[in-house]
Amino acid sequence: MKIGAYQFAVSRNIKHNLETIKKAVMQAVQAGVKLLVFPECALTGYPPRDIENSASVKFDELTFAYEQIQKLIDENYEYNLGNVKYQGTTIEAYEAERGKMKFFVTVIQV
Repeated sequence: MKIGAYQFAVSRNIKHNLETIKKAVMQAVQAGVKLLVFPECALTGYPPRDIENSASVKFDELTFAYEQIQKLIDENYEYNLGNVKYQGTTIEAYEAERGKMKFFVTVIQV
């Protein structure tokens, strides 16, 4: 299995981070990567550097970003696993097995 890690300068701008992640996913697809790992808080930025705390996250933008990433993964990969957490509790978990790709999404209250 080809594994990739994509490090980038995360910011408080969810839309900008999303575009960076989308480009990275497409690069990984072209390179044959089956598991791609991003830094924690890759969409939201790091508290307290980028955002004051988790309560200041724009969850409507975050939901849209997750949907966009999900769509991109569904179109380009065969396996999908998601796990969304809030305050340390899983609020959404799903698995759709169609092949071999693994995609993880985790949000943890800080």
